[in-house]
Amino acid sequence: SGNRTITINTQVPELNIISPDNNTINTSSNNTFFRFNTTDENLKNASLLINGKINLTNLSLNNNFNVEENFSLELPDGIYNWSIRATDSGGNINETGNRTLTIDTHKPQLNIISPDNNTINGSTNITIFRYNVTDETLKNVSLLINGIINTTNTNPQNNINIIENFTLELPDG
Repeated sequence: SGNRTITINTQVPELNIISPDNNTINTSSNNTFFRFNTTDENLKNASLLINGKINLTNLSLNNNFNVEENFSLELPDGIYNWSIRATDSGGNINETGNRTLTIDTHKPQLNIISPDNNTINGSTNITIFRYNVTDETLKNVSLLINGIINTTNTNPQNNINIIENFTLELPDG
């Protein structure tokens, strides 16, 4: 006896990512702002997921329409998959698809092993350029001859203890 109220809520929260764009490469700072907006009358929380795991959760969201929210996070150099998940009080969940963010604030560390500067090779036109390079997000290594790219290694090893090389037959000069 008496009146009872039942609320049926099967609608997932609306969720839109504002920034950063997918495949963003940040070379200036390790700090990133993940901006999004969400709409739900009974919004409970929103979470930032990094590489599939909840990293931050905001429990004090505005239950208004299209309110911009953000997470701020400092990440070390690396490549990250990220998404945002919104949950309402009815347990309805909406999650954005994964996006990729690359943080790369350090220049690669290159160590030229050989040949030494001003080397004169009088026995053969074959020259071996030995080097090693270290970088968290290394994509390629190029050999420049007289300021022009001569050849590129598109699959370099990223380890300070591995020596790689370019072998070229060079004309006299």
